[in-house]
Amino acid sequence: MASFAIHFNPALTDIPVVEVQPIKTSCKNTELNDLKIKTGGSKTSDFNIHVQNDKLGYIEKGEYIFSFSARVS
Repeated sequence: MASFAIHFNPALTDIPVVEVQPIKTSCKNTELNDLKIKTGGSKTSDFNIHVQNDKLGYIEKGEYIFSFSARVS
């Protein structure tokens, strides 16, 4: 599993609903639909993304590009 944090500057006014989509990877053995993505630890200033390749059972070394949105009600 790979995890990383995204920070909001300035901080948001409320805890957001976060959506993350994989866009592209340079990995030869990874298909985007094999990636399981979870978000967690959402705060007004940041949130975490956790990524796992369910098919391989690990995250292949390489470049991954994601798109995300954070909505506040």
